[in-house]
Amino acid sequence: MQTLINGSPGTSVSIMDRGFLYGDGAFETLATINGRPVLLHQHLARLESACQLLKLHFDAALVQKELFQLLQHASGCQIAKIIITRGAGGRGYKPSAESIPTRIIQLFEPINTNPVEESLGVCITVCQHRLSQSESLAGVKHLNRLDQVLASAELSEEFNEGLCLDIEGHVIEGTKSNLLVFKNGTALSPDLSLSGVKGIMLVEMSKLLAREGCSIRTAKLTIDDVLEADEVILCNSVFGVSPVIKLIQGDRVKNWPIGDFCEQTIHLQNEVFASSY
Repeated sequence: MQTLINGSPGTSVSIMDRGFLYGDGAFETLATINGRPVLLHQHLARLESACQLLKLHFDAALVQKELFQLLQHASGCQIAKIIITRGAGGRGYKPSAESIPTRIIQLFEPINTNPVEESLGVCITVCQHRLSQSESLAGVKHLNRLDQVLASAELSEEFNEGLCLDIEGHVIEGTKSNLLVFKNGTALSPDLSLSGVKGIMLVEMSKLLAREGCSIRTAKLTIDDVLEADEVILCNSVFGVSPVIKLIQGDRVKNWPIGDFCEQTIHLQNEVFASSY
């Protein structure tokens, strides 16, 4: 792992940094290919939007400059993470107007050493932990990810991903991915207005599918809706698209084929990544 902190190599931040103390900040995670970030401008735009909501100063040009500084000798596929915190502050929740934001940019080698396996289909389950709801924070990649931590802790090695429900029992997303179901010729995406994050890859796939004449409809989905689907995929901006071939929920087991919709989304995902070569 390589790290820049406020533009300089480093491995630590102040113990009074509010990102550490309260999760007071936002982040983005993106794929890079031979030193070129995938969908960089989309990620920076979403990070800027999150910082505006949190009232954090954000300099997109400076962050981009520092990211490319870290990537100047990079090759192959890697993962970049950009973190903006409020910076160091005193004790207590109330932020100080005098805090200077901390910029942290990291570059990682992919954890998954066999990405081809996931492109051939993944096995998922349903997590017991329910996602919290917040109209103001829905969609924000803030640093408090305890919902995702608790949900991910449930997953055994048998599962590549877990589906997360909200407190009303509606399917929202995976622990690290968005969900698309294809049923009776229609592509459906969960309602993310109160929980979850509309991922950059989901947004791009929506645009490309619409171009191909297949619009995605947002709906409040249940697990039964997922189980009754003809095809199911997961997507995020790091691994792209993964067809779901099996879901196990207690005694219920559902298998899916990799059909035409999965093949179409994989083709479109390849188009997205190829644009960064």
